[in-house]
Amino acid sequence: MTKFIKSAFLLILPLLLTGCASTVVSTNPNATKDGINTFQLTKIDYEYAVKKSLDEFMMSPWLDAKKGKRWLVQIGNVRNETTDEIDTRRLTQRMMSHMTRSGRFAFSAVGGSLADSTVKEYRQLENSDLYDQDSGAKGKAEKPDLSMIGEIQQSTVISANRSKQQLEYEFRLRVTDLGSGVIVFDALVPIEKLGSNKNFSW
Repeated sequence: MTKFIKSAFLLILPLLLTGCASTVVSTNPNATKDGINTFQLTKIDYEYAVKKSLDEFMMSPWLDAKKGKRWLVQIGNVRNETTDEIDTRRLTQRMMSHMTRSGRFAFSAVGGSLADSTVKEYRQLENSDLYDQDSGAKGKAEKPDLSMIGEIQQSTVISANRSKQQLEYEFRLRVTDLGSGVIVFDALVPIEKLGSNKNFSW
């Protein structure tokens, strides 16, 4: 019986070692042991980066000095500079949802990633004799106050003995005051993932 147990242990030992070697450790404090063990970015990573960067923005001294103002934001596409296939539209939607819940922000449907063809068509009604121009949209459109853009970058670091690799992701958020052209907020949220060099993020 002892010989059988020893033989079984020798058979499963390589699998145990492989499992240990494939562990990926993340600096995201919300990452859990029950989550997917991967070098790739996950929903938990997106939610953490969005909340952290936007919470910092909404507590910035510049914004705090203008309490009581409702801001109209033109949001651009989030640029993906990583090797991962990322649905950046979902990331943009998370940003919008987080900000609109505060009651201090609304988003422009003219220009940026939210450009809406129905808004453009509605604006064309002011040139038509078929519509009452007194109830048209001429002069009613609001200009956005702020421009917001995002970017996800990635770099890879290999250990000296080439046994481990660390993927370093950076979520960047930049906000510009369109009236003055001044960048009023620029934040980087890093997430690092360390694991075996035998695994890859792609």
